[in-house]
Amino acid sequence: MTPARHLFIWERRTLYATTSNLTGWHRHFGASIAVSTDAPFRLESRNEGSEFLAALVPPNLEHRALAPETRMVVLIVDPDSLDFRPLVGGLSTTSIRQLDRAAFLPRLKQMDQIIDGKADDRLVEKVADSMVTLLHREAPAPLDARIVGVLERIRSTFPDVPPLTILAREQNISSNRLMTLFKQSLGLPIRRYLLWLRLRDCVRWLERGNNLTDTAHAAGFADSAHLSRVFRDNFGMRPSDIFGAGAAAVVRMFSETP
Repeated sequence: MTPARHLFIWERRTLYATTSNLTGWHRHFGASIAVSTDAPFRLESRNEGSEFLAALVPPNLEHRALAPETRMVVLIVDPDSLDFRPLVGGLSTTSIRQLDRAAFLPRLKQMDQIIDGKADDRLVEKVADSMVTLLHREAPAPLDARIVGVLERIRSTFPDVPPLTILAREQNISSNRLMTLFKQSLGLPIRRYLLWLRLRDCVRWLERGNNLTDTAHAAGFADSAHLSRVFRDNFGMRPSDIFGAGAAAVVRMFSETP
């Protein structure tokens, strides 16, 4: 039986709902909250593996999901989202955190509606909101003003982002210092963050019906094979698993994160 797959994409969040989550090794750009609505699922990193009913995966941690018959939702929160830093405060960068699924009990029936394709946009946004707010702890320390400036510059110029040397000069720091500070602040290198922005645009283009080759060239990848490889490395699936003719996936785009 073909698994049900539903993908909901905002500017700084991605929600994936499925009846089967079996992936290869990959690393998400953001922090990932995974919640099962029925049976436990298995997540593995290169160093460990365990069974979960709910889990929080840090950004940039290579892992895979082994849940071939599990109903679950996965919310990926982007590093430049206001919700990101409250989620990752105190989170180990090398291990998956076990979460108490009891925190999500009020939303499990609604998650099942999303998995079954019976939820409207308002309900999907409500569930995505609750998944992050239920886990918020103390407010994190303010983001370094120089990183704030870099993020604003990237957003305002993307996809024609200035070179790293110029971004650093505008903040009166060296390129090496900017790279170090960016990774310390957001949990991933600046080059991987820029790659994520390109992949996010690719998803939007593919959802609009563009073919893989044209999408790859428009986003600056060498060819469709290059895009497919990078996509798989970061999502654990090929683009054709979601956007192919027989993929049986439903993709919905939202104009902005609520």
